[in-house]
Amino acid sequence: MTDLNTQVAELREQLNALARQVNAVTEAADEKDKPDLVDTLSDMRLHLNDAAAALGDIASPPDEVLARIDEVTRRRNELVEAARVAMAEGDDGTATDLLRAAAGHSADLVELHKRRIELGLELP
Repeated sequence: MTDLNTQVAELREQLNALARQVNAVTEAADEKDKPDLVDTLSDMRLHLNDAAAALGDIASPPDEVLARIDEVTRRRNELVEAARVAMAEGDDGTATDLLRAAAGHSADLVELHKRRIELGLELP
């Protein structure tokens, strides 16, 4: 039988994969000029990311909390950079969606840093 940590990790990966699928559908809806669908899907993606992060917070030993901080920071920075590119190309809708997702990652980082402080962990 698979241990609980493995099951949680698999569930987190499934949530992340679903968030990536939602992102792809969001892009397709944006191309078809469906703003209501884009907004709904963007919110859904944020909820999926939040759920994956919450699972990581609950099940993560201290070294995983630090690794998660690095991962979420990297993802947030990538989203911000992609938003800059989209704005430079005049694609304000995509830039807005990317910045919303980046804001969700920033919120995740706040929670991760709270957890890090609770655990008494120093950043490397």
